[in-house]
Amino acid sequence: MDNGVGRFGFSPSEAAWRSRGLLELRSKKKMEFFTDQRIPLLIAPGKKVEGYVFTNHDPGVKAFTVQLIGDRESHQFDFVQLIPGLRSNFEETLRSHIGSVDPATPSLDVDGLRSYLEALPPSVLGGDKKTAGDPLNIVVVGGGKRALSMFVRRGWDLTETMDLGSAWRTVASSLFKSAYRTSPVSPLYLFGRPQDVALQKTRSTVDERNHLRLWKAPVTYLGSPVWVGQISRDIGVKFTHKTLVTHKIDPDVDEARSYLMQDLISSPSSNQVAFVKGVGRSGRGNPRRNYTRDPYITDGLRVVIFLSDQPTAIDEVEWHDWEWPTQEGRRGVRPRRH
Repeated sequence: MDNGVGRFGFSPSEAAWRSRGLLELRSKKKMEFFTDQRIPLLIAPGKKVEGYVFTNHDPGVKAFTVQLIGDRESHQFDFVQLIPGLRSNFEETLRSHIGSVDPATPSLDVDGLRSYLEALPPSVLGGDKKTAGDPLNIVVVGGGKRALSMFVRRGWDLTETMDLGSAWRTVASSLFKSAYRTSPVSPLYLFGRPQDVALQKTRSTVDERNHLRLWKAPVTYLGSPVWVGQISRDIGVKFTHKTLVTHKIDPDVDEARSYLMQDLISSPSSNQVAFVKGVGRSGRGNPRRNYTRDPYITDGLRVVIFLSDQPTAIDEVEWHDWEWPTQEGRRGVRPRRH
């Protein structure tokens, strides 16, 4: 069982030892109890078993994959479990959106999807619901459970509700250079509502993180959900009269987009990649600005990541010949197609 990159499980004895009390003397009996509760390493054909897998606590959500391997075939199952304790605005949204597709939702073919994505607004809207915010530069096509599982397994965390407590923890993390994996993000708007889910991958402090927001689009691709959103890299924390405290983004938002693309195609859940127009080019000489007035530059494209039920090796990922990223003064480099 895979429970995520950098997320290690524990043996029954190790879990028992870690959970012992300060003055607990009967550690041998506890180890035996934990061992009896585990899922067996081998399961006989036609048999049913139950038990526990011992792993670390992750805030907000736990994602894991179960692979059943036989002599003729194998099957893979993705699971997502919401973990109590994290104050998040997105828990109810996740429960309602995670696996649901309204049969009345319009379903697009590949050409229709491309046209739809190119016609989306260039950016999301800020907290006032009218000022342009960050560029709408990412798209994930695939089931909600599969998408969330992929992000969590790649080390992305849910974000907390924005309030005075989380704002103070954000400032403290910045001042004292401490980690804050679930630091909040402010609401931005698309389709008339705030983001359905916000995820982030932090580094040593809250100042240094990639964060993204996703909205479930009112269309599907051949019956699969379509999630559109934005990603940027934070390089610092600043105060603002609009959101109390916010992050300063790296002006090169395409770098964060590229990071996400590389991160997700490293997952065996991704099998196709494309780029579409729609954001609009913004160069160094004339950058655009987001809701909190941070400048940003971009080649104007959105990356589109398609998810698959079947594991796909990175060298077998298909690249659609739609648009290609460029740098100022350089032509785009096209990956080799298979």
